[in-house]
Amino acid sequence: MKILLIGNAGSIHVHRWAASLAGRGLDVCVLSRKQVPTEGARLIPADVPRWAPWRPRSWVQRRRAMLGRVMQEVRPDVVHLHYLGAHTVFPDDFGETPLIVNTWGSDVILRSPEPASQRNDKL
Repeated sequence: MKILLIGNAGSIHVHRWAASLAGRGLDVCVLSRKQVPTEGARLIPADVPRWAPWRPRSWVQRRRAMLGRVMQEVRPDVVHLHYLGAHTVFPDDFGETPLIVNTWGSDVILRSPEPASQRNDKL
């Protein structure tokens, strides 16, 4: 089985996922801007410039084109998205390929602009 893991290869979490899956004999490719080697996994550079709020449409088009190229090259059986941020991917970019998404902290928890010590909702 071939897995495309999308995330920061410098993250200990991505590193552990990739190493563990590869250690089980799975074919793992890690798509990441940072190129930090993981034993048993193939690194693919995410060759899109950083997000630029003054040119969002151009960035989205380049990001989607890059993902299309990677999907054609890798032809994964499963895509594992390791971060659900505002500027990551669109589910339809993966066609019928199953998509697994991990969410972490700020991905799903709204942060209050007010420090906890000043809020009235303390337990």
